[in-house]
Amino acid sequence: MIKMLSRFAPALRLAATTARPAVPVRCMSAHVPEGHMSPKDLVKFTGANFDNLPVPAGSWQEDYDKHQKKYNMQLAVGVVLTVITWTFMEKTGCNVFHYVKDFRKLNIDPSKPPIRKDD
Repeated sequence: MIKMLSRFAPALRLAATTARPAVPVRCMSAHVPEGHMSPKDLVKFTGANFDNLPVPAGSWQEDYDKHQKKYNMQLAVGVVLTVITWTFMEKTGCNVFHYVKDFRKLNIDPSKPPIRKDD
């Protein structure tokens, strides 16, 4: 019986090695079904590569100065509106800051509630 198995051993060994590859194939995302684009063709089709990025042209200093002019104008308008708002609030009495020259000389009686002079 051993002699008979030794005759079939090379055929069994060949069948076992061809049934599975030497390196197992990992079926992850690399498999592309038939009829689909390869990754290179997909990049060319969608334009998702560096060749399709805009190329800088013109003087960067001119562009920088244009943007800085806009930002400085926004800053100036903001400062002017803040000063106008603050002045309006002071004139109408919206701000109550209780200007006291020397707070250590104030006589505060905790038993009496504070009385506003505006009332």
